[in-house]
Amino acid sequence: MSVKLLIKDGENSHNFKLNPEPIQIGRSSSSQIKLNDPMVSGKHCTVYIDNGIATIQDLGTTNGTFVDGQKIVNAKINLNTIIKIGNVEITVDSSEMTEQEKSDHLDES
Repeated sequence: MSVKLLIKDGENSHNFKLNPEPIQIGRSSSSQIKLNDPMVSGKHCTVYIDNGIATIQDLGTTNGTFVDGQKIVNAKINLNTIIKIGNVEITVDSSEMTEQEKSDHLDES
């Protein structure tokens, strides 16, 4: 599995490779992806692989997790998905994905 997230926090950006285990995103020091944004909860959301597809789940936050402008509880992450958590934008970095992984992450709606 070569799914990576591209995290853009203002002028800064970095990649984070997803593992089979859920990844927690938030301000907490226990989060695997730490965001320094006052709109982000300590334990804001998790990203995990479900049947080969990257999926994001909000953890009941006040400010919410947004996928393509819609507040979500749980959503599939497609290649063209834009995730907003506070002022942070997260997208899928497909640079190391196989053709099959890219095909699996295409929005078919």
